[in-house]
Amino acid sequence: MNYAQASDNCDPNVCGKLMGCGLLETKFGTTQIDTMSIIDNEKEVIVNTNDCPLQIAKNTTKLVKSLYSKIDLLLVGYVKASSYPQTFELETEEKIIESKKKQEQKLETTKDFINLFEPKSYIPFAGRYTLTGKCAELNQHRGEPELEYAFEWLKKNIPQEKHKGIILNHNEFFDISKNQVSKDYEPIDLQEKQNYVENNFLKKSFDYEKEQIPEISELLELIPKAYENFELVRKKIGWISDTTIILRLDGNNNKKDDEPIAAAISCNGDGVQVINNEEDISKFKKYLQMSLDLRLLKWLLLGPKKAHWSLVDIGCHIKYKSPKYL
Repeated sequence: MNYAQASDNCDPNVCGKLMGCGLLETKFGTTQIDTMSIIDNEKEVIVNTNDCPLQIAKNTTKLVKSLYSKIDLLLVGYVKASSYPQTFELETEEKIIESKKKQEQKLETTKDFINLFEPKSYIPFAGRYTLTGKCAELNQHRGEPELEYAFEWLKKNIPQEKHKGIILNHNEFFDISKNQVSKDYEPIDLQEKQNYVENNFLKKSFDYEKEQIPEISELLELIPKAYENFELVRKKIGWISDTTIILRLDGNNNKKDDEPIAAAISCNGDGVQVINNEEDISKFKKYLQMSLDLRLLKWLLLGPKKAHWSLVDIGCHIKYKSPKYL
């Protein structure tokens, strides 16, 4: 039997979502992406935490432990998979520091999950991904450990006699009943991987790059409708913020002298303001500046059928700047 449980057990005081619950969540209780799965065949029990945040999942973990006294296998994530720090305007040295901090924090979280569930065995998984095309240069500062590094770190920090670590190659498996892997793990060649990125991934292009670069006037025409939709959702979920989003319009080097450089998007219902120079931006005490290819921005403004803000963010297509990080 397979059970799916909201990772926060639907407690908004624990979740602290930046924009509150979505529309379906407020009506039906939960539609969280970060769900936890329990697989029970009446002989063995597998728990899959996937990418559940630890602080959110603690209460649900207690519930699962109360239902299952013995957990045979824990599938647990070991990467954070976010756009910070690689897409933020930081000095290189600071990006290196922040990426290492991010990596170690996530591995500590993975260790905490293992200690919470106390499984007989655990498998770190769902962590390998590589940015391609013009985003490939950001890979070095993602702060995401290779599987081999994560596995060795966990082995050093988790008593293997209590919780045995399992590492698998692609298409291989672990037999819980026999406590046996299908094949011994073969580490990947990191230099070969880097060569592949440089010789193949760097040459990749994105679909939006095949589009014509839009005029700034065209983007300005799309913003009011997009803001209207944003406001509808913001009000329905009861979210408000005094931070202003500065959406740059001067990317792709197509700006004319008399055209604005950005649009200031309020998150409290005050509307949209056109920004004509850098001095106007400095007047905002709290802001998050977002810069991206204008062809992709056009898709985003046209709505989620063309492009989705969340996916564009995690794909590292947006460059961020904020006084908080300067």
